[in-house]
Amino acid sequence: MRKAIILSLSIMLLLSIMLSSPASGVGPLALPPTALAFLPYIAQEVTPTPTLQPTPVRTLEPTPTPGQEVTPTPTLGPTPTPGVEPPSPPEIVELTGATEPEYVDILSLSSAPQDMTGWYLVSVIGQETFSFPAGYILNPGALVQIESYNGATSNPPLQLFWTGDAVWNNSGDKAILYNSSGAAVSSACYGIGCAP
Repeated sequence: MRKAIILSLSIMLLLSIMLSSPASGVGPLALPPTALAFLPYIAQEVTPTPTLQPTPVRTLEPTPTPGQEVTPTPTLGPTPTPGVEPPSPPEIVELTGATEPEYVDILSLSSAPQDMTGWYLVSVIGQETFSFPAGYILNPGALVQIESYNGATSNPPLQLFWTGDAVWNNSGDKAILYNSSGAAVSSACYGIGCAP
């Protein structure tokens, strides 16, 4: 429809040019070339240029195989050395508050030396704390005794002196060993110290 209207207008324009100069004796076939040159442009339909829209960016998700679930990729931690197990933390193997001296025995279960700097032992009922001396090393398979109360001695690396006072409650208590990061790694209890 649009093309038909444009074509009609073009023909009318052409006729008007032809009829406007009869005195010159110019016939319909003698139109100036410039008038004919415009006809294709007049008859041509103008198509608007489309506005480009930005293409949205898509995040690619893994495509599951039919019947298979997509499992999220886990965050990887430190890569363990093949064939080498992480060292086992020391463990409290005995706790007594009814002897003189009182003591706690801690045994190394690791095959590597354990630097005990920053490690500490807590008496839960009395809220007393023993901190291992800086630079103290617990060798593989070694046992250290932490002594308190009457007869407590210091004989590193086998015995470490805590205090001359009584630490462990006679009715029961609980000992907790913490590593240098503040995480509990072992515990032992007796009597009321074992109550939940």
